Amino acid sequence: MMTNIIIIHMFDFSFSEFSLVVMLALILLGPKELLRLYNNMRAKFLPIKQTIENEIGAIRREIDEEGVVEIIIDDQGRPQKSYNLEKLRPHLKKKDEQ
Repeated sequence: MMTNIIIIHMFDFSFSEFSLVVMLALILLGPKELLRLYNNMRAKFLPIKQTIENEIGAIRREIDEEGVVEIIIDDQGRPQKSYNLEKLRPHLKKKDEQ
């Protein structure tokens, strides 16, 4: 559901404009053809979405394994993520020391 909202905002469609496009497609294509079109588009984009999610997960696991992310408590008592940049980019520290 959240993905649909992001797509609508990405193309700057209001809800009424999006509803009009869907209604026109329903009238012009009919419910069976519209459903077939939706399933074909979903089948094409689902592997792309899964690949992107897998890559993001691999990057997150790599960052966690390196010990880059630390949890700190902010001034209001809420846990926040902190990134240790020295572990992420050790070569930057060497340049600063010279």
